[in-house]
Formats: sequence, structure tokens, C-alpha cells
Amino acid sequence: MADATPPFAALRGLEAACRLQSYSRTGEELGVTHSAVGQTVRRLERAYGQVLFHREGMQMAPSAAALACARL
Repeated sequence: MADATPPFAALRGLEAACRLQSYSRTGEELGVTHSAVGQTVRRLERAYGQVLFHREGMQMAPSAAALACARL
């Protein structure tokens, strides 16, 4: 699956999470739960073998791979 394009909804979630740096705010913007955002990010991380967010406590920051994918 590494060369397959992810679903559009997953890319929207990734872009919003990179921009907002919060699963809760991303969920609010997209009309889904923060848990749904987290699950989407974890699926993308597993599918592509890349860490997309660095997490420390309640803080998160997008990795270089996430930024490249989100094209911010």
C-alpha cells in the first residue's frame, strides 16, 4: 500500500491536524471525534511506515514526513 494514494478524507485529516496541531480541534473542524482523527493518523503511520506526529504529553507537532504529505 505504500505507493497507493490514501483516501481523500485521510489527507484532509492529516492536513488539518498539521495546521491545527490538535486532534480535538481537527475533529471539530471536520465534524468527527478526536478519536477518529487519531485512528486515521495511526492508519496512515502504519501504512507508510512513517511517524507523522511527535507527541509529548498533550503537545503534538507534525514531523517532516507529515508536512511534506500535507504540503504546508
